Parts: sequence; structure tokens; C-alpha cells
Amino acid sequence: MGMLLMLVALAAAVLVLGAGAAAVRWWPRGRVDGPPPLPPLPTAPPPAPEGIGGYWPVEAPAAEPGLHPRTLARVRAMLESGRDGDALLAVREDTGLGHDQARTLVELVRQGRIG
Repeated sequence: MGMLLMLVALAAAVLVLGAGAAAVRWWPRGRVDGPPPLPPLPTAPPPAPEGIGGYWPVEAPAAEPGLHPRTLARVRAMLESGRDGDALLAVREDTGLGHDQARTLVELVRQGRIG
């Protein structure tokens, strides 16, 4: 009885796989075509993120840091007390920036280039 069920299951699997391969035409005309060619790489830089004056954090001038004065004061206090992770988290929460952009802003504050 167990052998019969196993044979029926095997036959069903072969039928399903065979029908699926025929429907997809996995090997049209007896040869396998390679993957489609890749599109060309973009040459222009990605658009600047919103919320920091249209500049990437590295290019942000000192007049437009993108940080609220309250956030800037919090970040400075956290950096002075050695809490770099909290400073990064504060920038991410207050500005909505991603990790790398917030880390760049924290580095600019640490270097004194912002504020």
C-alpha cells in the first residue's frame, strides 16, 4: 500500500514538472539562450535627498546644515559626553535621514563644519 502511494506521488510529480517545463519552454529550439544583456550603468549622480536643502550632507554649506538648532545642541552634548551612537540616533530620528547620511552629518558636527 505504501509503495503504491509513493509511485502515484512520483508519477504526479513527473507530470507536474514536465508540464511546467513545457509551458515555460525552458530550452527553446534545443539551445539555451543566455540571460538578457544588462542595462547600461547610470552616469549621473543620484538625486539629492529631501530635507537638507537639496545637498548631500558632504556638500552641505555651513549656512544650510539641515539640523534644527535643538537637534544640533543635543548632538553636540552627546558627542562631548562620548555617546556617539545616541547622537547618530538623534539625527536619524529628527531628520528622517538614512544611516550613512546621518553618520556624515554627525561627523561634520564633530569636525565643527556644521554649527
